[in-house]
Amino acid sequence: MPENKPNPETEAREEPTRPPQESLSMDSIETPVDVLYRRSLQGIELPFTARSTGKYREGRGFSYFREGFDAYCFFVTVSGAGEITYRGVTRRVERGDVTFVSSTLPGRVSSLTDDWRFCFVNIAGAFCEQYEALWNRGGLEIIRPKDVGHYVELLDRITDNLKDPRLSAELTVNLLITRLLTDALNERCAESERPPDGRYPAWVREAMVILNEKCSEELRVSDLAARFYMEQNNFIRRFKRYTGKTPKEYQMACRMERATALLVGSDLSLSEIAARCGFASHSFFSKTFRRLYGITPTEYRQGLLKS
Repeated sequence: MPENKPNPETEAREEPTRPPQESLSMDSIETPVDVLYRRSLQGIELPFTARSTGKYREGRGFSYFREGFDAYCFFVTVSGAGEITYRGVTRRVERGDVTFVSSTLPGRVSSLTDDWRFCFVNIAGAFCEQYEALWNRGGLEIIRPKDVGHYVELLDRITDNLKDPRLSAELTVNLLITRLLTDALNERCAESERPPDGRYPAWVREAMVILNEKCSEELRVSDLAARFYMEQNNFIRRFKRYTGKTPKEYQMACRMERATALLVGSDLSLSEIAARCGFASHSFFSKTFRRLYGITPTEYRQGLLKS
């Protein structure tokens, strides 16, 4: 009899589709919002949509497995500690740690403490795969942002808008998810942006020039951030990462540098110097000068004259 050789194409067609798997035993802090089947609005596919959100508190021994779902999960640890397994990698997560993973792949989260609190949003959309690739680079990467409250607030706003059936609310959700992912990735990328020789990126140099040239003016940080297409808090964090100062602190340093130059190279009164350098009053200028340098402007000028 002829040998019956297996046909790989037939076997592939006959292999049953593995259904999505999910093990649930979760202690909800707030009533979850679940809109798993919302994919588009009026036939228009949005870049991002939220499928579900939730806030949970779990004790030691909790374990949750998920696989085969057409969504991506943005996950924030608010307090306590747990661990996440993804792509065969297991990582510990603590307060402030943020992850973004695909729920189509096998994944597990487990609690390591008695009071592990976390919140999340399950996301669908055309750009999820690209953002996940940027985030994890084929593995599992954890981002620890400077202000985890910023991301918890965005998640709360997403949840609130999911309860609103209007089109405007869904468009707002799309915007909030974009901010959620982009702000986190910006923070991760900013860590490695500084060149080894200490040079600043072009946007930092431009911001420093503006702050220096307009040091005597009252600048709004939000306006400066908008100039570089950044959210205000993200702009402040990234500027400080490069310069060691917030924009306001940098502007104040520029004011004081100008003030000391005038104390040395002019016979202007302290009131005139204060006005030229953007201080509201002579007394505020003197208090700020003493706080930073340990002596008053008058003592500084007299000391230079004696020397």
